[in-house]
Amino acid sequence: TTFMLFFLYRCLGVVICVFGLILLVLADYLIAEQSAENDPIQVLFGDILVLCGASLYATSNVSQEYAVN
Repeated sequence: TTFMLFFLYRCLGVVICVFGLILLVLADYLIAEQSAENDPIQVLFGDILVLCGASLYATSNVSQEYAVN
């Protein structure tokens, strides 16, 4: 049961993070849509680049931990 509880807490943490990410991208897009200076497509492209960079950084950290252990 301890493993199941740990698993549920992890899943809840992932859901909260993904929900926050969706809110952040949506807010960024809506602000860019209202502003005449920023193109919403460019803002979304920038968000995608940031997500790709963060994913690569996380992959690098996990790979280093795996290599060390």
